[in-house]
Amino acid sequence: MVFLGYKLKELRKLKKLSLSEVEKLTGVNSATISAIENDRVKQPRRPTVQQISRGLNVHEIYFYIEDISIPLDILPDMPTSLLEFVINEENVPWLKLAQHAKWSGISVEVLENFIQFLCKGSKKQKN
Repeated sequence: MVFLGYKLKELRKLKKLSLSEVEKLTGVNSATISAIENDRVKQPRRPTVQQISRGLNVHEIYFYIEDISIPLDILPDMPTSLLEFVINEENVPWLKLAQHAKWSGISVEVLENFIQFLCKGSKKQKN
């Protein structure tokens, strides 16, 4: 698989991050980030890709597959906080749960009421 450096640049700009901010988040030198973005480094080492992925909260595969898009590409008015939630790999189980609820025919209102019920119950247990 070929690393698609332009996708790193697009993601950085989407998140409104400078090269130095990406360096702080990932631990990868900003000159290296720039070189990867501009295809001066065509195949970054796996540990570098892992650092970048972790720091920017996306799965490594995002940088290798042309057809994977960030939700903002499709929904330009998506709030930044929601975008951050959706592209964070750690949130995949929550997204799958929401998807399962929707496909099962559970309405948003029923799910919200259930979550409120659970939250009230957990508050009572703490007291």
